[in-house]
Amino acid sequence: MPKTSFAKGIIEGTTTRILEDNEFVEMLRSCRFDVAIHEVYELCAVAIFELIGVKKPVIASAIGMLPYIDEVVGFSPNPSFVPDTYSTYSDEMTFWERMHNMKLGLEMRYRFHFFEKELW
Repeated sequence: MPKTSFAKGIIEGTTTRILEDNEFVEMLRSCRFDVAIHEVYELCAVAIFELIGVKKPVIASAIGMLPYIDEVVGFSPNPSFVPDTYSTYSDEMTFWERMHNMKLGLEMRYRFHFFEKELW
């Protein structure tokens, strides 16, 4: 999967460069942040926040909660009335739309786990 490998290369490279820059990490740690906010494109920020001692991370998303973030923060998916991020449905769905919504959610979780396994 070339797209996964390309994305993996970007995330892996960026994360590695940040974590290996001891001066930068120490500068962040010395700031003693009470709260830190990050976008949910990937989970590199979670590791960095842990490393620098952020006690209260906040996840923000311009496109809504992605299925794998629900799992990370402990939300149970409920595809019967919560539309998947990538679907065009609202909270009012027919039976078949609910089934399709559930399929989308399962597929995205599978893809994320595949990507996560390849990355880490």
